[in-house]
Amino acid sequence: MSDKEEQVDLKTVIADLEKICAEKPENVIAHHQLGLVYRQVGLIDKAIAALERALELDDHSVESMINLGAILFDQGDIDQHVFLGHLAAV
Repeated sequence: MSDKEEQVDLKTVIADLEKICAEKPENVIAHHQLGLVYRQVGLIDKAIAALERALELDDHSVESMINLGAILFDQGDIDQHVFLGHLAAV
């Protein structure tokens, strides 16, 4: 698959996940997955917002904590990364 084909596919995935999140705003998995895809395409602010929404819906979502922590670590927010890492380990 070429880079262009992958970009088109990710745009489709984003559109599909955004639709699911709009239709079923309580769907934790959809928000989590949307955050991962946003991160993949470099939409970091949107990725953070989607993962934070997933955590609002399920504050025990270890996967969302870990992925949000990784983004924050990449941005240099070590304190928040460590905090989320401790929460995920509990």
